[in-house]
Amino acid sequence: MKSSISLHLQKVLDDHSKVFETPKGLPPIHDHDHAIHLIPGSVTPKIKPYRYPYAQRSEIEYMVANMLDVGIIML
Repeated sequence: MKSSISLHLQKVLDDHSKVFETPKGLPPIHDHDHAIHLIPGSVTPKIKPYRYPYAQRSEIEYMVANMLDVGIIML
């Protein structure tokens, strides 16, 4: 199969192939990480959750399950 990508572009893609890999775990620690500072003793608002269409909800559940498995988020 003949590639339609120029040799120069293919070299750039090969040199930076790590950018296109699927992330595994959390990103590295940086000098300045962002955080959400919560007010001590504050109460979470009691509002009904937003309703999603079935297909969108299924995709959200799939993505959350994958992030839990990889360790990006924790319960």
